Amino acid sequence: MFKIAFIVAEHSVKRLKQVQEQLEQLCELTVLPYRSLDEIATLYLSRPMMLDAIIFGGELSYLTLHKEIKGPYPLPMKYLDVTEHDFYKLMFQAHSARPELRSQRIAIDCLSQDNGFLGIKEILQPELLPYMPEEYVDRLSYDDMLRFHLELWGQKKVDLSVTRYSNLVHKLTEHGINAVHLFPSDNTILEAFRNTIGEIERLHMKANRTAVGHVQVQGFRKLREQDEPESALIMAMLHKALLTFSREEELPLVAQKHADFFELLVSQQEMEEKWTGGLAHCKLQAFLNYQLSLRVDIGWGAGETLYKARFHAQNALMLAERQPLSSTYIVMEDDRILGPLGESNRLEVSHAHDPQAEAWGRYIGISSLQIHKIISVMNKLQRDELSAQDLALHLGMTLRNANRIMNLLAEKGAANVSYQKQEKLRGRPTKIYKLQFDKLPAL
Repeated sequence: MFKIAFIVAEHSVKRLKQVQEQLEQLCELTVLPYRSLDEIATLYLSRPMMLDAIIFGGELSYLTLHKEIKGPYPLPMKYLDVTEHDFYKLMFQAHSARPELRSQRIAIDCLSQDNGFLGIKEILQPELLPYMPEEYVDRLSYDDMLRFHLELWGQKKVDLSVTRYSNLVHKLTEHGINAVHLFPSDNTILEAFRNTIGEIERLHMKANRTAVGHVQVQGFRKLREQDEPESALIMAMLHKALLTFSREEELPLVAQKHADFFELLVSQQEMEEKWTGGLAHCKLQAFLNYQLSLRVDIGWGAGETLYKARFHAQNALMLAERQPLSSTYIVMEDDRILGPLGESNRLEVSHAHDPQAEAWGRYIGISSLQIHKIISVMNKLQRDELSAQDLALHLGMTLRNANRIMNLLAEKGAANVSYQKQEKLRGRPTKIYKLQFDKLPAL
């Protein structure tokens, strides 16, 4: 069983007893109570090497740790958050106990822009909204939250205080304030633990699963086929550079030489976190371009089997080769395509089976992957109006091919010219197309 610590305010430990037996069936649970936020960092530092994850009783303790100890952190950390179901259940209970209670005479300290005000602004008219802290108030301060409630009661504006901070309940009660604690329900707690356990399992799978990288010097295949003497020298230089990078960055790898490229075998977790900086950029590509003064393309592949990872790496390398500059692409185990890494035109494209995209592709005369890529460009730019130049830039294709695709989309009714933009004093204006796949006939 995975070992999970639960860092929770001392006043909430009793509440936890209701669900503790079920939690202990899911994991090896260690409860770490605190009286003061000053104890959070000490509790954390005393345990990380003995645990698989840490869950905090609320956002306050979680943010306090992140404020005092900067990441990266060696293990997953989550915090319990109340759901809209938890919130409205408490509101219903409060109204049932006191039917005369009005929403505009309640003070609630956990409503904010970050949690969408738990949906209450979508239900109530502005004049019926409960009191809530201003956005600039320091939510990491018990004193500020206490002052928020005390001032409203002192002005006789409220009849009930709802707090997410269990350590405030007794202080409010001491001041004669009618206060209730909003704590996640048993189901919310259990779901948070189940999700955390799922994340731990995925991390363990990544650590034990192999990712594959294919590294190739641009134009090398033609050199080898022509039996140029320099081809052997280039492969030797590339091998030496790979080993140098591995040693300097302290990143273990297995490098296997193939006819036209080197195949790298690393753990999927290290590929995601260290080799590609969280799937954002490829340190190896930058290193090789500097060391060799040659264009090097890289394709990374991940998959549930080594065969699938190799297949994805081959596809990723082909995508990289089509770019005008040295590039790195990744194809993930769920067929998502990421790349080119480190570029402003980087896209995340889903290539999962999509009957609708396949039907559109057949109708228009392009592949479903191209459909996904065009939609990804729209999502990245956050607009549905694109030019052929936009497609060429983000999809790594020639302007001629991009224009051909736009003409096909317009011909089939998936796009129309919205307007034309004159970017230069001379020459043709640029056509701006409004994409509208939803206008296509039912297929």
